[in-house]
Amino acid sequence: MKDEDSKLFVYTSDTGFSDDLAPFAKDTALLLMECSFRRNKPVQKHLELADAMRVAHDCAPEKLILTHLYPEWDDVDLAAEARSLWPGETIEAKDGLIVEV
Repeated sequence: MKDEDSKLFVYTSDTGFSDDLAPFAKDTALLLMECSFRRNKPVQKHLELADAMRVAHDCAPEKLILTHLYPEWDDVDLAAEARSLWPGETIEAKDGLIVEV
């Protein structure tokens, strides 16, 4: 049973899409999720943006941080692309990032 004052932090490492991710991360305060590719991922063990946003939509975290971003994300407004698929707060992980939960 979740304490009213407790905050959940859930993170994924390298993962492919799984229907089990969203129930595991349901209603978390902060979800840190790898999102290596924008689209057309070449390997199944990573998420692409549509996969990550599907998980976010289904689990509704207060904040979502996308990390493990491959070079194809350089010069892309990740938050804007994410908003086109899910309206919640999406943050791009960067060196030195500090997030209050």
